[in-house]
Amino acid sequence: MKAKGRAIRSLVLAPFFNHKAISGRELLVSDVLTRFGAVDIVTTRFDHYTKSEKTLYQFNDARTVHYLPTVQYRHNVSLARFLSHFVFSLRAVIFYLKRKQEYDVVYVTLPLNLLALLVFAAGSEKLKVADVIDIWPDALPFPPLAKKTLFPFFYLWKKSFARAVKSCDLLLTVSDWYLNESVCFFSHAPFAAQRFYLGCSQLPRKAKQNEERLTIAYIGNIGHLYDFETLLASLAARPDKTRFFLIGDGDRKEWLLGELARLKLEYQYFGVVYHDEQLAEILAHCDIGFNGYQNTTAAFSYKATTYFSAGLPILNSMSGDLGRLVSDRGLGLNFIQGNLASLLGCIDQCSRQSLAVFARNVEVFFREEIDQEIIKKKLTDFIGGFIANRYI
Repeated sequence: MKAKGRAIRSLVLAPFFNHKAISGRELLVSDVLTRFGAVDIVTTRFDHYTKSEKTLYQFNDARTVHYLPTVQYRHNVSLARFLSHFVFSLRAVIFYLKRKQEYDVVYVTLPLNLLALLVFAAGSEKLKVADVIDIWPDALPFPPLAKKTLFPFFYLWKKSFARAVKSCDLLLTVSDWYLNESVCFFSHAPFAAQRFYLGCSQLPRKAKQNEERLTIAYIGNIGHLYDFETLLASLAARPDKTRFFLIGDGDRKEWLLGELARLKLEYQYFGVVYHDEQLAEILAHCDIGFNGYQNTTAAFSYKATTYFSAGLPILNSMSGDLGRLVSDRGLGLNFIQGNLASLLGCIDQCSRQSLAVFARNVEVFFREEIDQEIIKKKLTDFIGGFIANRYI
């Protein structure tokens, strides 16, 4: 496609971009945008997930990745993290301002409200695409006292989200919940705002290893958003029935491993696993994934998408889209966050027969709703229509 006599060029601003992720939204969107021309991806040199320098990577297609330095941090809940995001936002804006004439499409993920707000304000003639993956500060686990005490700060933070959404031309979200929360700030026609679930490639299928004990998997960030306390209490209450597989890293890793050892629970820790074959092999020994959160308004998670990609149902405490889908489509069991009796009730319902039914439902849901190729086609049709209308 041509943009007024020249090839279309897109800019993807994605601080959490990771070329190894099987369910990375920015990775998927950047692939979609290559169907219309060259794509520049701007991300951090610092890896949010491993807390280390990223391994530099370049694609063998129309994508070029630009890595910007930013402040490093060790803990997700820290001032250093906010400073890191702020510094990256400013550097990414400067990157854009120096090259803004090169781009026809600008795609920004939210959170990082400030980045989206400044870039959209500086590019009125571009096709500006906002993708709401999270709503900050709403989805972050700040205690009520902090929100009251720092009300002006939180007000401005949310205001920057609203202004960024108001400034975009296309609004994408990863859930209906986020769409409903965001669209009230959107200034264009409703058909320019649409929900696309987090697309994911299917993990290789390995022969299922049904063990005597219920094997609960957790994959991802081992941080403060997740309800490990209730999980630990449930494992301790059913030590002869359960075991735990842990995949990932994060601020609370040492604490969690210490508690698992102290309580003498059966578990295995695998560290961070990126290789699909290795991850599939581990999850083939698991029966159900843990998607337990605390104090969050998030409505869909990368974590759940990864479980579904392996054919695993979930133990879920997230409300919004995911809670509804788990209930309506039989993708596992919902429990009340922080409620031990609720989680134990779910664990006690996990018979071999019920797990087999859940797993079949997950396979159907994955193929229909979140398979990467399905999401790519939907995004290509949606974004492509607006590109054609503006530039062709």
